[in-house]
Amino acid sequence: MKREDGYALDPNYKSDVVTFKFTSIGDKREIEKIIEFSKIPNSLNRWNLGFGDVKGDDWEDDVISDNNDLRKVLQTVANGVYEFLETYPDAQLLIVPLDKQR
Repeated sequence: MKREDGYALDPNYKSDVVTFKFTSIGDKREIEKIIEFSKIPNSLNRWNLGFGDVKGDDWEDDVISDNNDLRKVLQTVANGVYEFLETYPDAQLLIVPLDKQR
């Protein structure tokens, strides 16, 4: 698998939650984003992938930023998945979209 150019990732590895933060730099403003992998309780090695905009000490996954850098943001998320799976090669990822747009 080949990694393409995306935003720089700032990883944070904890036992049951792994996050990668990055900054979207687009037409409107700079937006801090987060990719979060959280271990599903009572599972052997299943993880949920979440993604959204950082809001204070938390984050929101239902916002539409429309910062005109969608391809670079998506590539950055793909790079985060790649890096996560390099560290946890036996992990199974669960990705559930919030709505039809996602």
